[in-house]
Amino acid sequence: MSKLQVEIKVRVNGEERWADADKLFKYLYPDKVDITGKMPEPYPEKVKAFFNSIEEDLIKVWVAAYPNVDVREELPVIEAWLLTNTNKAKKNFKSFTNNWLSKRMTSTRNGSAKESIKDEWSKYR
Repeated sequence: MSKLQVEIKVRVNGEERWADADKLFKYLYPDKVDITGKMPEPYPEKVKAFFNSIEEDLIKVWVAAYPNVDVREELPVIEAWLLTNTNKAKKNFKSFTNNWLSKRMTSTRNGSAKESIKDEWSKYR
């Protein structure tokens, strides 16, 4: 199978001529044209790889930072959300997970977190 050659009409110093598209793009974007390297993993595999490789130390940090959240119970929920909402794909899963847990800290999902915060604030009224 022969390689398809695409040409683009360009103007150089007022003179129009045809240029090889591959050569032109390599000249204009030398860092972005190289596609010989490893292809990125598909999104679901990236998500699964992240959640299968979370270090225990990081989980301990999250547990300490978010005492009102059952972190180990939330991780599969976060993974499921990422896998089912691919139109809202995230790049930094660690940051997304941290933000998720932070929001869960004050949510009414289990009811206790928001109630305990209200109890604390009632002292100051």
